[in-house]
Amino acid sequence: MFHQHPFHHQPPFSFDDAHHFSQIHNLRKRYFQLRHYDPRHMMMHAPFSPNRPGKRFFKRGEFKFAVLEFLNEAPMHGYELIKKFEEKTKGLYVPSAGSIYPTLQLLEDQGYVLSEKVAGKSQYSITEDGKAYLKEYQEKNHTDHAIPHPVENQQMIAEIHHETSELTHLIWHKARLAVTDPKAKEELLSFIHDMKDKIQDIGLEPDED
Repeated sequence: MFHQHPFHHQPPFSFDDAHHFSQIHNLRKRYFQLRHYDPRHMMMHAPFSPNRPGKRFFKRGEFKFAVLEFLNEAPMHGYELIKKFEEKTKGLYVPSAGSIYPTLQLLEDQGYVLSEKVAGKSQYSITEDGKAYLKEYQEKNHTDHAIPHPVENQQMIAEIHHETSELTHLIWHKARLAVTDPKAKEELLSFIHDMKDKIQDIGLEPDED
C-alpha cells in the first residue's frame, strides 16, 4: 500500500520565504547526501579534510607534526609523503600537493626540515631541530602519533552521520512548519546560527608559530 510522505501535507516554500531558509536548504541537501554514507567518501570530503577551505582532518597546527613524524622515520619526496598518509590512514585521508608542499616549505624555512635534490627530485629529511620540535609536541600532548587512528575515525564519523541525519531531517521538518509562523522561523534560524558557532569552536586551538 502506498504511504504518502508526511511532508506532502506541509505548506510549500514561497519565493518570499526562500532566502530566509537557504541555510536550512543546504542542511536538507546534506541530509540526502548522508543517506548514501560511505566512511571513505566521508573522510575524504567531510569536515575533517583540509582539502576544503576551513575544514580539517587534523586540528589546527597538527598537520605539520604528522609530516615531521613521517620524516622522522625516513627521508621522503613529497609524493612519498602523500602515499604515506594514504597508507597510514587506510585510505581515509590523502593530502593534496597543495597541502604537502607549502607545509614542507614552511618547515624548511623554520629549520625543521632540510631538502636536497636526489635523482632530480626534492627529498626532505628532518633536522635535529625538527626532531626536538616533534618531541616537544609529543610530550606536550602525551602522544607518540600526530595522526588520528583510522578505525576510531570511522566509528566517530558513523556516529556523527547517524545523529546528523536525524537532526537535519528534524530541522527541515520544522522549517516547513515555520513558514507560516514568523516567531518559529526566528527561533529556528537562531538555533541553527548558535549551533554552527558552537560546532565551529569545538576542539580548535590557535595556530601555533
